[in-house]
Amino acid sequence: MNGLRRGNPTPQAMPNGVHQYADWLRGDITTVTTPRKARFKVWSAADALEPQPEIEWIVERLFSAGSVSMVFGDGGSKKTFSMLDLLVCVATGAKWLGLSVKKCPVLFMDEEAGRIKILRRVSMCQRGHGVEGTPLDIHGSSLGQLNICDSEDIHELRNLIQQYGARLIIIDSWIASAHAIENENDAVKVQAVYRLLRPLADELQVAIVMIDHTNKNLGYRGSTAKKGGVDCMLGVTSANGSSNIAFHVEKARDTEPFKFGALANFSDGEYFYLSERTGQSSSGVSGSKWDSIVLNYLIENGPETVRNIVAASDGLKEAGARKVIGRLTNENKIRRADDGGKGKRASYEAI
Repeated sequence: MNGLRRGNPTPQAMPNGVHQYADWLRGDITTVTTPRKARFKVWSAADALEPQPEIEWIVERLFSAGSVSMVFGDGGSKKTFSMLDLLVCVATGAKWLGLSVKKCPVLFMDEEAGRIKILRRVSMCQRGHGVEGTPLDIHGSSLGQLNICDSEDIHELRNLIQQYGARLIIIDSWIASAHAIENENDAVKVQAVYRLLRPLADELQVAIVMIDHTNKNLGYRGSTAKKGGVDCMLGVTSANGSSNIAFHVEKARDTEPFKFGALANFSDGEYFYLSERTGQSSSGVSGSKWDSIVLNYLIENGPETVRNIVAASDGLKEAGARKVIGRLTNENKIRRADDGGKGKRASYEAI
């Protein structure tokens, strides 16, 4: 034994090798260690009194920058269509059901419908808002096997978000992308998903929204850790065949829970959009006024296309006309006059 105590440095550990080690043996220097980087960034009460940045809302009162949220609903509740309608509004900067949005690029991660079906739905939403001729920052991926339980997939998602500059990311759906979770009541595994998604949302200051299904009681499905891990949980309720959609905020970390409603305006294969139940069109013109004008026009002139209806009106825009037609159709006052064949321009007639 050389008399050195356990834990003493070796020549290899010294920055200048053997010579510095010899100096240490003579007692000329002390061991030099590299300070370890602090793991935690500590704040104080004084920091809390400093001016803090305002919440940056991607969608007012619902989805903020740096958040992870969930939208859940039963099959047929139009939750996916509603989120696609939201994507178009965020991409164009238009209010969504009266809620202000931040105009920004959006990303839709589709793990359920497939490319053809989801593109058809996105095109319907664009036509519903009358922006089919406008370039929009809407991008997505279909059936790419995204696994939100895997850190490597989260890294790939980060790259995709940065590539397109997306601020709102919607994942459809929770169960289709959580490959490692066989039992949604497993709180430990559910929490592990948030340990991957939450740092991603905070780092890039984006809003991540996951679409999920309901349980038998029409509540959110699985462990309470699902609710505990999100900033906002939004429930969607709509009966099959009904145009009425009810939204209720079941949890809100930064605001008070609230409820709101929408009317689904839908023409199979042609357009889809949501409107407020207040009867106001996106053009700001009273819905009741234009409803009667369009209905009377169709009664007097027979089957007409949307463009002809707009051309015959004074001040009604195409997007507003589509909303009027949607309402009148839902109220069984008009109907589609053509057979809906591919490539045919839709025409409508009074009933």
